Amino acid sequence: MMTQSVALLKSQAIRFQLTSLLDLLLIIVFAQYMDVQRSKQVTQIQTQHQLASTRQRLEEEYQHQVSLLNKTHEELMQQNQWLREAKQQAIAMAEAASLRQQRSEGLLKNMLKLNADVLDEALSPAESTETLDRAIETTEMLQSMDGTELLRFFAGYAELLKRAEIWTLHVSDRGDIELQSSSPNAPTQGFRLEAATQIEREQEFLDRLRSVYSQLPQPKGLVVILVSYNPRATAGNFQPVLDGMPAAIEWLGTDSGGQTRFEYAVIGAVTDKERDLAVQQESSADSKQSR
Repeated sequence: MMTQSVALLKSQAIRFQLTSLLDLLLIIVFAQYMDVQRSKQVTQIQTQHQLASTRQRLEEEYQHQVSLLNKTHEELMQQNQWLREAKQQAIAMAEAASLRQQRSEGLLKNMLKLNADVLDEALSPAESTETLDRAIETTEMLQSMDGTELLRFFAGYAELLKRAEIWTLHVSDRGDIELQSSSPNAPTQGFRLEAATQIEREQEFLDRLRSVYSQLPQPKGLVVILVSYNPRATAGNFQPVLDGMPAAIEWLGTDSGGQTRFEYAVIGAVTDKERDLAVQQESSADSKQSR
């Protein structure tokens, strides 16, 4: 009987221990289930936060790209407007330049419309036929040029004058010999020949030319002297000048130390309104008649 009671007590003790273990196991399983649920919630919350952050970042990037596109569009519109205005200005400038060129061509053509009557007033037909022919030939050549060639010709002539000088040496009808430099500050230099013989007059011309040359400003690298004489001038006045020019050119080049090159050209018999007495008297008579 005792033995049965002890066995019953042991059986109850074991049953009690199994019940406790089962409860503990259930608690552990429930706790793990709750932990898994909590982890899922945390993960969902984190995922939602990441999605919200990503969405916000994408929206901000989208807005930034839209802003850049709008700015680029505005810049392109401004550039197109600037190009249209620049094109209109270019067209206007081209039209203005074309109009100026046409006017220049017309002006140059009118300047070159010289006729024989005008040349006859300045040249003596008896003594300057060769000069007249050269002048007419040069005028016809210039008249045959188109506007572009004329503009280039006169532009080249203007550039030449920046590096060269044109001097005029004229013997008037009263025997005065005047040298005029193209330099704006150079005064007109004049002298007369007083010697008796032609040889002495030629040497006198060289001496007087040297004297007036010393009073002129320093010339440029090239000097071209145009020699002329009035048709009424006597041979005793202009022939010593013509005969003495080669020696004068040689002396001028030597005196400049090679810094200036001198050349000369004989135009021949022409009238000069500023230097010739006969032309001045005719102008004065015409002025009195007009009054």
